[in-house]
Amino acid sequence: AIKIDPTNTSIYLNLGVAQYNNGNYKEAVNSFDKCSDKEKSDSTLYLNKGVSLNRLGRYEEAIQSFDIGISLNDKNSSLYNNKGVSLFKLKRYRDAIDSYDKAIALNPNDLLPINNKGVALKNLKQYKEANEMFDLAIKINPKEPVSYYNKGNTYKLMGKNQESIEYYNKAVSIDPKYTTAYYNRGLAKLNMCQYEPAIQDFNKALELTPRYPQALLNRGISYDIIGQTSVAIQNFDKAIEIFP
Repeated sequence: AIKIDPTNTSIYLNLGVAQYNNGNYKEAVNSFDKCSDKEKSDSTLYLNKGVSLNRLGRYEEAIQSFDIGISLNDKNSSLYNNKGVSLFKLKRYRDAIDSYDKAIALNPNDLLPINNKGVALKNLKQYKEANEMFDLAIKINPKEPVSYYNKGNTYKLMGKNQESIEYYNKAVSIDPKYTTAYYNRGLAKLNMCQYEPAIQDFNKALELTPRYPQALLNRGISYDIIGQTSVAIQNFDKAIEIFP
């Protein structure tokens, strides 16, 4: 969520923030565009607009907004981090890493750009370097589940399923409602031919998020492998209903 600045009396700026927080991203962009010339000299406006554009999938426009914000205030680490997110979404991973590095230089203890850089490195298959970033994030805050989850994902891609399970375990021990951690732990168990434990993890993921087609699909695959074909088909049918 974007925070409202109580000292700022701009109607359109605060309206845009409220619209963003309500999920009305297009309306938020329109409100930010209506801000006065005075507000348009504030880098926060361009941060808020860029984040809204990211939500709309308008990543090139978001980058332009972040760049304007940076030209007004090159000490705002959030501008660099969110620009990195836009670049990442465009699969420009090395450019994203450069942006994350600038954010980290300004705010070395901010877990967001550290984890984001790690994920970008993972997508470049630089797994060792990715895990180094996740280890740094864990060192800074060992109670943040996302860092363990990201490291689990990296180990899974490396084919080290048992190691990945250990990190997913840590993630869900901190956040018992971490749906995607249960799902990915289930995938790791499925990779290890641990079909019934995998089903248990998919069950948990679906308990938390009932409309989760990937969990239904992989639970169906697990049931099919252990010979419960009719149950497998039920799962496949439910997945198709959600995501035809």
